[in-house]
Amino acid sequence: MNEFKFRADDLDSGNAAAPGNEITRNPDGNTDVGNPKPEDPVVIDPDTGPVYPVVYKRGECTKDPHAVVSCLSCQITQRPLAIPLSEKATQLLKIMELGCAITNKSDPKNYRAPSYADILKYLNQANKTMYPDSAMTPRQQQNIAKWMSNDKKHLERLFGGLWYSPPYSDDFETYFGLEPREARYLFCYGQPDATFTPDSFTPLYSIEYYSCVHENGFSSQCRERASYIQGNLYRKQLAASIQRSLTDPINDQEMVPMNKCHWESMSGFYSLEMETKLIAWKNAGFEMAVHFEAGQPRCESVSAATIPLGAKVVVGAKKCEDF
Repeated sequence: MNEFKFRADDLDSGNAAAPGNEITRNPDGNTDVGNPKPEDPVVIDPDTGPVYPVVYKRGECTKDPHAVVSCLSCQITQRPLAIPLSEKATQLLKIMELGCAITNKSDPKNYRAPSYADILKYLNQANKTMYPDSAMTPRQQQNIAKWMSNDKKHLERLFGGLWYSPPYSDDFETYFGLEPREARYLFCYGQPDATFTPDSFTPLYSIEYYSCVHENGFSSQCRERASYIQGNLYRKQLAASIQRSLTDPINDQEMVPMNKCHWESMSGFYSLEMETKLIAWKNAGFEMAVHFEAGQPRCESVSAATIPLGAKVVVGAKKCEDF
């Protein structure tokens, strides 16, 4: 026989065969299911004779595999920790990964574009609290989409020639909070420009404000554009995010669990007590396996096994639930 015999229908109907009234051969034809040995725990019942109690065990599964029985292991599933970047930080990271690959005459000798991981070290703490998402103008939406899609023409307007290239540089500055030149020096060269470092930075100014100040000095008639006032708020958020990313980085190599699992086992000479427990495990959705200790020891799935009454076994079960 190659089918586990639960006798569950009999148990449910109250017609279960009495222990000892059913003899089932092992798959190899051997009816020797294992005789109690002196070292097995035993209680003497005056009416029925020796009673060999079932030994139950249970535990929680961890990241390290635990052999419940030799053919059933229990281990939680893990995944790398996902760094919770804001959408804006994700956009900046992608644009700089592509933008750093654009050549510029200002590139240092033997310049090599940084990897994604090289740039991420500056932004790994740029989450929705530190560097929150913000609204985009329709033109910013169009330009950011083109930069992120690796549109070489649009990327070169930011990183391939003159640093001030309106309206593209304006859109970049007022949305992300730093100039293309500053972004190039920090993310691509790893050498922050004096106007923007994680520790200090100067304000962003529009060309209109610069022109007014040049002609009139810092007078009340020089008014900054609202987009640049807002851009300076983003600039402050970005600098704080970069500083924390460098001083207190998130470990992206850390593994986090995706589920929780626990295991149970019972060992002894197979009886109706063990069979009742096994049926309960099955109904609860456990995965199960049985290890036969007598004769030629073997281990197999419960669904493919025949467990005779009186067989010396260890039955293991595990169950996992996703978070």
